[in-house]
Amino acid sequence: MKKFYAVLVMVFLLQGLYAQVKFRVAMLPDEKTFEVYLRPDTTWNAPFNYTPSSQLALRVPTGGFSPGTVTSKKGQWSNNAFVVAPVEAPGYDYLAFALSSPTSDITYTDGQEVLLFTFTNNGTCTGQMNFIDNKNDPFLPPNSQNVNIGNQISVAAAGPGVNAYYGPYTVGGNDCSSSISGDCGFHTMALNLRLLQPVVQEMPALLFMRPPLWVYL
Repeated sequence: MKKFYAVLVMVFLLQGLYAQVKFRVAMLPDEKTFEVYLRPDTTWNAPFNYTPSSQLALRVPTGGFSPGTVTSKKGQWSNNAFVVAPVEAPGYDYLAFALSSPTSDITYTDGQEVLLFTFTNNGTCTGQMNFIDNKNDPFLPPNSQNVNIGNQISVAAAGPGVNAYYGPYTVGGNDCSSSISGDCGFHTMALNLRLLQPVVQEMPALLFMRPPLWVYL
């Protein structure tokens, strides 16, 4: 029996060795809803997929973002922190989402995305949203708000006390302000074309209204 447990522990440790879990946040076409995905670089089958805790922290340019409804897809997630323009980084607002309770709902299959949850912005568009840098972000604890901000995920297979978070696997693509600028440019161009259209249509008629040359002879 002791040998069995020793082998089980060895398998447990080997599964967690060099294992990394990456994330991405995606903005939907409505530019108000965001999806948060997970993608592991290894496969952890049950019961090693047990996930006791996780927190994911993002930041956006300050100026009107307001986190709204959180809809859980795998595990139960909630918005547990929102800080506006802290003194350490006054140009940004910070938001964090965390697992409300341990879960075994998340599947870890090498290279396969899992949608964890969605959330909405009930405020205004302020610009690009990104995961914070776990090493260099100026608002990392200790901070002026006494907020435990940072990215973390614990998975049974990764080992006790191991943070399996590795970072985002895509960066960008969540900037609603760029699409707003693009729309404005498109509508301006379309308006100019509409203003020119009647002139273009009337030009042939004006040409035919001129008397023929022989009238003046």
